[in-house]
This record gives sequence, C-alpha cells and structure tokens, in this order.
Amino acid sequence: MIFKTHQLVGIKSGAITLAYRRWEKPNVKAGGKMKTHVGVIGVTSVEMVDEKNITKSDAIKAGYDSVASLMSAVNKVKTGKVYKVKVRYLSEDPRIDLREKTELSNEETGKLIAKLQRLDKNPWSVGCLKHCSLSKDFPNAAQAISQTSCRWINLISRST
Repeated sequence: MIFKTHQLVGIKSGAITLAYRRWEKPNVKAGGKMKTHVGVIGVTSVEMVDEKNITKSDAIKAGYDSVASLMSAVNKVKTGKVYKVKVRYLSEDPRIDLREKTELSNEETGKLIAKLQRLDKNPWSVGCLKHCSLSKDFPNAAQAISQTSCRWINLISRST
C-alpha cells in the first residue's frame, strides 16, 4: 500500500485513520505492518465497502475534505471493489537505528553468514562478507571487491 507523504504525516499524527483503495483483492491484511519513511504503520482492519455508504466523516478521516475528492482519488483505478483500511501509527522506523550501527558482533556476523548461506546458491556473498569483515575500512573493502555486491550485503545486514 502506498501513501503520499502528507498522508503518512497525518497517520503519524493520528489525524488520518482510514484509507480507501479500489482493488481486485486486498493488498494488505489486518495485523499487517508497513515500514515507511515516517515510521511503521499498522493495518487494524480491511473491509469491502459500498462506495455509496462513504460519509464526509470517513473522507476526513482518510485525509480528504469531501467524499467527492476521496472518490476522485479512489477512482483512478478503474476496476475492483472499494476497500476501507483502518490504519494507525505504530512506531519509529527500526531501520533508522540499524543504519547507525556500523559494526556487527561475532554472533550477529554468524547469523548473517548463516542467512546468506541459506539464500545463496552460488556462495559469492559469503566470501564478499568475510573479505569486508576483515577490513576495518568497509568502504574501501567494498570497492576492492565489487561495490554492488557489498552494497547488497550492507543492506542485508541492516535488515537482520
């Protein structure tokens, strides 16, 4: 589910608690979470609705000033049913803290290597990771091997 920045800000502040989408089938489910640039957004419920029953109050809770402006946005998608999605702000984006972490413990390195071995049928990534971990200067190690490969490993290490 994609939100515009002003909608995310509204969800974070609590001003926006609903989203409406036209889908063939729902793209989110109750209990789901979305990591966004303003934080983690939670989906509390998803239900198909008759667009005739959408009120001005619903439109305002979705960040629109009228049902007409809400439906104008929803109707950009021509096929499917209209779904009402209840959303709420859960927390800051955990990736921010991970971004700041520049070193891995031996345990974290071991977990990362194990994860890569499960993912990697052609084990180039483990060798790259070992080479990078031996270097105290990760950026130069990344250039020495392959910037693309080590950028990928750096991204993977942030998500573990």
